[in-house]
Amino acid sequence: MKSIEGENMARPKKIKTDIMDENEIVEVKVAEEGGVTNTEVVMADATAVEDKVPELVTEVVKPKKVEEDKTRMPPAICDIEGLTDDDKQVLMEKRVKAIISQTQIPYIPALIKFKEPGTTSVPPMFALVDFDHRFVDEGWQFYKTNVKEPYVKDYLNMIVKVMNKPNKIFTRVVQFNYE
Repeated sequence: MKSIEGENMARPKKIKTDIMDENEIVEVKVAEEGGVTNTEVVMADATAVEDKVPELVTEVVKPKKVEEDKTRMPPAICDIEGLTDDDKQVLMEKRVKAIISQTQIPYIPALIKFKEPGTTSVPPMFALVDFDHRFVDEGWQFYKTNVKEPYVKDYLNMIVKVMNKPNKIFTRVVQFNYE
């Protein structure tokens, strides 16, 4: 049995499309007149497209001078007059211990180079601190701003005292250079 659909269906017309070179533009016009479809291949006219780029607008902005508002900063512990020296020391130790005790894993130990204050005859000394270098530096910045005469060795001794781990800090390290 033959299919009814297959008998009555019209086959599409084949259009020759090999009429152009590689760079030519072709426009296919399809017109339907009285049930008959006419297809005409015509070379299309090229139209120039203009790129419209807006003008570049620049603006020179002068930086505003920003002054730090020092009134918001808490006063340095050494400048608080109502505290005794022991109270100041306790406050410093508690704060340094809180800074150094932060999470230490993973960490990179700190190697600190420092000099004896007030002399040039003693060569620089090295200390190996077995705590994370970020927190050692943060503690040093706190210590430096809150003590009248900050000295690195005093800071390191404070860390040894506060952390109760004597083998964590080596205040004197010898460095050999065998190059």
